[in-house]
Amino acid sequence: MSFTSPRSRQVPGQEAEKGAEAAVIAANEFLLRHYSTSLMGGSPRRLSTEGHLWAVSILLTSPGYGAVGEVGSVTVDTRAGRIAESTSKDEVTAAMQRLAEEKQGAIEAAYNMSLFQ
Repeated sequence: MSFTSPRSRQVPGQEAEKGAEAAVIAANEFLLRHYSTSLMGGSPRRLSTEGHLWAVSILLTSPGYGAVGEVGSVTVDTRAGRIAESTSKDEVTAAMQRLAEEKQGAIEAAYNMSLFQ
């Protein structure tokens, strides 16, 4: 009797989904260790035809409001298991400050509403 591993039965869509998930997980880990806890990885976008390079947007988040907006990106090499490049911390910090100022009223209102739910 032969055995077929689940990996050999995967279809290309499943492999892409796993790559995308791995990219977001790697981006989130990187963001938590090197940037701020108010950031998270957004939607991944495949950059290479081989499927191992992914761009993951960096999103500023706020309690009660959720995702405020994009402040940068991280490129993840899922084959090598590393971050290939990312927006500099200075650029991300400046973008975070700009977005927080632009949406301050809405962020505060959403936070205040979350306190009463």
